[in-house]
Amino acid sequence: MKHCFIITLLAITFGYKSISQNNSGLIEYTYTITEAKNNSSKSGLPGFTTSVLHFKKDKTYYYEMNPSLGQNESSISKISNSDNNSSVVLRSNEALLFQLFIDYRIDSFYISDFVIRKFENYCGRNVEPKWVLSDQYKTIGKFKCQMASTDLLGRKWEAWFTSEIPYPYGPWRLNGLPGLILEANDIEGKYLFSFNKIIYPANFPSLKFEQDIVNRQITFVNEESFIIKRKKRKADLEALLKANSQDGNSSVTVKGGETRENY
Repeated sequence: MKHCFIITLLAITFGYKSISQNNSGLIEYTYTITEAKNNSSKSGLPGFTTSVLHFKKDKTYYYEMNPSLGQNESSISKISNSDNNSSVVLRSNEALLFQLFIDYRIDSFYISDFVIRKFENYCGRNVEPKWVLSDQYKTIGKFKCQMASTDLLGRKWEAWFTSEIPYPYGPWRLNGLPGLILEANDIEGKYLFSFNKIIYPANFPSLKFEQDIVNRQITFVNEESFIIKRKKRKADLEALLKANSQDGNSSVTVKGGETRENY
């Protein structure tokens, strides 16, 4: 199995060298998964959570908080049962369910993602989406924002960015625009990042996830290996739940297995 290692690179690409200021900042979003929100009365989960992006001149750290933290419930719970079809939701007791560090000096990303009851760590080359700028504008908070659209990891996305903060960063793996992304959603309306607040400029130290990466305390597989492992784990769990159900002919769907990456 291939693994990813950190490469030291002295040169910084022109696009990020052009950002002269050394200021950093923090932006907080509300991250909403529409299907989970619609099922919140059955699952007991709100369907949305807080996500945070720390950004500097040449690197970003993004994470999503666990909305079920502190709930004294089983890690696997059935949320519906109709037409011989059962659905379950997966929970974790960890504070963060998703972490993403991007080092733009070497165009590399590193991810820790909670998938099917277990964290998986994978990495790869950060490839900027190809954006199409729109002539639509609106105000978000106190910032004038412009809309742009792109295709990323199997989904079509729309984003609102502000050139008033000239950092080409945003939530999750959405980046590459001539300004900070304050709001984004896929065009199907399944996933939404909405702006809460921003602290800019705001200096912050290197965080533990970044330090663990630099010190090689975490083993990462490549993204292709992660995709194969995720699909197999979901299929295995669904087969196990079906075999243990009262009716072996019932269909079981794992609700914790879907992600924004529509591979």
